[in-house]
Amino acid sequence: MKWASFLPAALMAGGLSVGLTLMAQPAQAFSLFFDATTGSTNNTPTGASGRVDFTFTDLDADTIGIQLDIFNTTDAITGGAGATESKFMGFGFKFQDTSLTDLGLNTDSATFTGSEYFSNLLLKDALTLADDITAVGSNSDISVVGTSAGGGKGKGKGKGGGGSQALSLGGNIDGISLDNFDLVISNKDDFKGSGSPQSALAAGQSSTVAFTLNAVLNQQNERVTASELEDVLTNAFKNGDILAAARFKDVNAGEGSDKLLGEFDPGDAEGDNNDDGATEVPEPSAIFGIAIVAGALIALKRRPAMT
Repeated sequence: MKWASFLPAALMAGGLSVGLTLMAQPAQAFSLFFDATTGSTNNTPTGASGRVDFTFTDLDADTIGIQLDIFNTTDAITGGAGATESKFMGFGFKFQDTSLTDLGLNTDSATFTGSEYFSNLLLKDALTLADDITAVGSNSDISVVGTSAGGGKGKGKGKGGGGSQALSLGGNIDGISLDNFDLVISNKDDFKGSGSPQSALAAGQSSTVAFTLNAVLNQQNERVTASELEDVLTNAFKNGDILAAARFKDVNAGEGSDKLLGEFDPGDAEGDNNDDGATEVPEPSAIFGIAIVAGALIALKRRPAMT
């Protein structure tokens, strides 16, 4: 069955570009961890580590906020070669068989707010609606990477170019390719963190970036909520329908740099929706209709093969 058959009856309502400060109220829904235990391209992981906490908020009747709190947690107890210093360069998400065009989704008035350490949002041009995302603030650069033609086109203060290489870490972990990511949040304008890492997130530091997305009407003529979006992403990460990876450089142990897979931690999300401890999956009509990040995730069709 094509995912498009689950499209909402009515699409986009007008959105509101909302600043980062409006998104800080609820506790985080879940986290992604990157460390020596989650999978490394190095034979012996350096011990560099990081965490990304996700928070979802209903900002108004039409707008959902996603806040990502990013931490460089590198210390001597994270395993591997025992790193105590590193620079967290960026992290990204890789979707399987994703086409927002097939879903007919719209991202009008969606926004990205970057930070001093993570100013770049890199998006594969196959996410054809990425052009509708607006960069908010001086630390927000958006690049739509032209993977199909090997070039790119810029948006906001960002610049395109680099083709698929801008969205690739290179190599593989346990047979999982680290090439061709779909969405990357980075200190640099590519995923590999080319150039000096000095401006990236150091051990013990934290940073925050955020998105706003437009809620739409589902088949019951109701708005999709932040809680429903949280459930969508929770189940996508739990089921392995999305691959997350991160890049660390300037590490003071082992090979001096590391590429790590992400591991999902449910935090408070597990068991919130019922009494038996299982996370309840929303009806398809409630799920389909969130733009960009959610739209890409809900289009996922298979789990990456593990070997």
